[in-house]
Amino acid sequence: MMIKPAEFLGDSIEALRTFPDNARHDAGFQLDKIQRGEEPAIGSLQKKTQETSEKAIKLAKKRFKDLMKEQS
Repeated sequence: MMIKPAEFLGDSIEALRTFPDNARHDAGFQLDKIQRGEEPAIGSLQKKTQETSEKAIKLAKKRFKDLMKEQS
């Protein structure tokens, strides 16, 4: 089975490394599933609040914009 390479944009790999051990392990497991062409488990990471910070929204928008630039 061929494993697709993962590419992290911006500082996302550094951000992932700051996650608690259990969250980092779960994220790695889900990324491995995606790289192998499998479906990730939905809801494996649980949100603790109902609000998303403005900082997180801005970062997500920037990363999405950067990704779209790379794809065109």
